[in-house]
Amino acid sequence: MTGKKVFSTVVLLLSTLFCCSLHAQIGGIGHGGEDTRNPLNYCKLKIISKAEVPAEDAGVLDLVDFSEGQYVEKGQLIASINKKDVELAAKIAASEYQAAKKTAENTMSIQYAAKAYEVAKTDFESSIEANRTQRGTVTKQQIRSQKLQAERSVMQAKMALQEAKIARLDAVAKFNTYQRAQAAVDRRDITSPLNGVVAKKYKHQGEWAQPGDSVLKVVQMDRLWVEGDINGSKYARHTVMGSKVRITVKLTGGEERFFDGKVVYASSEIESNEYTIRAEIENQKENGHWILSPGLDAKMEIVSGGAGGQFGF
Repeated sequence: MTGKKVFSTVVLLLSTLFCCSLHAQIGGIGHGGEDTRNPLNYCKLKIISKAEVPAEDAGVLDLVDFSEGQYVEKGQLIASINKKDVELAAKIAASEYQAAKKTAENTMSIQYAAKAYEVAKTDFESSIEANRTQRGTVTKQQIRSQKLQAERSVMQAKMALQEAKIARLDAVAKFNTYQRAQAAVDRRDITSPLNGVVAKKYKHQGEWAQPGDSVLKVVQMDRLWVEGDINGSKYARHTVMGSKVRITVKLTGGEERFFDGKVVYASSEIESNEYTIRAEIENQKENGHWILSPGLDAKMEIVSGGAGGQFGF
């Protein structure tokens, strides 16, 4: 074999190896030019909302009513701290408020002061009129006494009004004290902040809880996000937002299920000409259990509102 043929053979072999290597590198490119090996195009089911539900007051847990895996609804009582002392304080505050309220509502002293003023004023004016008709009918000393009585009645009426204002303020203060005491009672009831599943139980009945201690962890399960990265050169961010999508989820055991959703988030940060989007889908139950779980693999297809085409594997 001549040197030229040897050189040609080597070039051919190198070209073949290069093409094979290039094919291996781009062999994952599927429909639409997406790189199936690129984890940025790999969609996952994610939690929309979760909460570490804390104790707000210190005390012994009288009740932790749910176990891990159980479903809870927003506002539902899930645990309770002993509340005997705060309930007693609330009862005392309620009684004090009721007494202050009755005092504030009692207007008898004001009515009496008004009547006393009216009588004193009438007596004084009658004496003045009598002396005007016939001088000396009523002595000056008596008139001065009647005038003083009328002025005293005015002062008593003003004092009664002032005492009524103070009584009302006292009733308001007592009501606020009662509300604060009742709030302390309410804080002992621990409720779920969302619809979800108890994912973790940190405290049990009979244990002591400090303010801020997590009692239960609740994870929303009725709705989930499907998150993945999309090619920015193919899909304009402003057209993707709000698009309807078709979600294919691979369940545990290998079965695939289809769900409809809508894009609710498109990241404003672009990296390597890709940006993250999230679609929201409704979970479903079978035999009392949620079908979908956070962490499952999924893929999305835009079916309306966007440029169309499949992304995420």
